[in-house]
Amino acid sequence: MQQTILIFIFTVGVAQAFSTQSYGVEGKIHCDNRPASGVIVHLVDQDTFSADDIMADGETGSEGSFRLSGHTSELGTINPELHVYHRCGDPKSREHDCPAVYKIELPRQLVTKGEVPKNVYHVDTVNLRYDAKATRYCLD
Repeated sequence: MQQTILIFIFTVGVAQAFSTQSYGVEGKIHCDNRPASGVIVHLVDQDTFSADDIMADGETGSEGSFRLSGHTSELGTINPELHVYHRCGDPKSREHDCPAVYKIELPRQLVTKGEVPKNVYHVDTVNLRYDAKATRYCLD
């Protein structure tokens, strides 16, 4: 009986250590100083020892604007990042399905407890350019 009670207390303690946290981000994406529509954007909780959690995803609109908000459960405070998957200026973009990934670390001070963010971080206009050394994300 004591063992069952101890297991229950441990399980409840671990469950309470994980908390639901949320984040919101918005901004504009440009390619060579022009609005970039249809660019894939992900709001990610960057994890060190496990796979990153995609909290929200979407695409930029006709003016290059986006707005994402999402949540995840995490032990400790989440590490929010914005991932932008693009082919801006890539001379070989039609030869492969591997867009470049541009990552922006977002301020942790705006993380909100719960499923709905109370704050939205405003990213300045991000102007993408082709970089041959950029990290690529292959879709095959």
